[in-house]
Amino acid sequence: MYFLSSTFQNINNFKFINDCGLFYVTKDEKLYKNKEFLIDCFGIEYQNNILFCFSNITNPETFLITNCNIIHYDFAIYHETFDENSAIIKNKKNDVAEKYGVYDFNDNSIYWLKNLKAFGQSFRFNNNLIHRQGHTYIKSFSLLLDLHQWELDLSGRKYTINSEEHEAKIIRLLGFYNNQLLVFMQGDILVSIDINNGKILSETMPFEGLLNVNGFQITDFRDLKLDVKSGKIFMLNKHYYYEIDLNTFESKQLKSFFTGNSFEVGRLSHISENAPKDILINQSIYTEDYIYFIGGYSLSSNVVGAFNRTTYEIDWQETIDLWQIDRYNNLKDIQYANDKLYVLDTNGTLRIFENKL
Repeated sequence: MYFLSSTFQNINNFKFINDCGLFYVTKDEKLYKNKEFLIDCFGIEYQNNILFCFSNITNPETFLITNCNIIHYDFAIYHETFDENSAIIKNKKNDVAEKYGVYDFNDNSIYWLKNLKAFGQSFRFNNNLIHRQGHTYIKSFSLLLDLHQWELDLSGRKYTINSEEHEAKIIRLLGFYNNQLLVFMQGDILVSIDINNGKILSETMPFEGLLNVNGFQITDFRDLKLDVKSGKIFMLNKHYYYEIDLNTFESKQLKSFFTGNSFEVGRLSHISENAPKDILINQSIYTEDYIYFIGGYSLSSNVVGAFNRTTYEIDWQETIDLWQIDRYNNLKDIQYANDKLYVLDTNGTLRIFENKL
């Protein structure tokens, strides 16, 4: 299905931007676009046509990419807080006091907000900023009125791991579906909130009773993916594939790769006659037809593959020999663009796989 077409060395992290090519940061903290040096930088993120270059942890360099032309800004633009016309920004480099504002891409104007303070993960919804505050608070801030319209405290929820009770914290905001904000919390708690007034619409435990291979309640929900088009939440994680129907909030385990021969139940990967045969999926990236993943048959991650979302089967996988140079080398990142897979290992080698058409 895929074949290795090329490799890059000395890569720290990367983003492939459609039509514009490969942006990558080298181990010596320099940002390149298709081998052209741009700026000193130790990390990058990319969302909705905005490239974030982290040359400074508190005030990252920000670039707007328009028709592959790069415009450099001297203020931080926040992830997921922009639309086609404007973005939430943090104060310019030379400003002493911390402040936030709305930057208009059309006329380059800035409307500074007096009442918006530091916030966590957030989403824009029309002219409102829905954001997380601390471990349990969610707030809605009106960008037109410069004030908070509602806030919701989700504290007081408990969950148990190995007979020990813990306070449930927000794992992350999943996004919007049918005027609902979907929030996933520790302890397998999925909360649906009315975007307009902050009222809780429903609260479920979609994975209640589902166990991992060691017999403990599943607690790792890093790879939950909201698909608004289908009205479902997906998760390909460890040995399992799940779907949550957002109309019924019913959860189904549609695929299990666990047969009992897993590293997690004590088998050692270097003993060939007793080697694990159950793949352990560590990181996934979702497309309409496939979930591309990296994982392995032990604690090491050295397999790249493609999981078919229709048949629930792995259509292709390839094991990469990462131990030739470094015994502790593992695959650490996977991205998909233009029918190519980009896979980076901890030793700094970026491998590009192309589809055999």
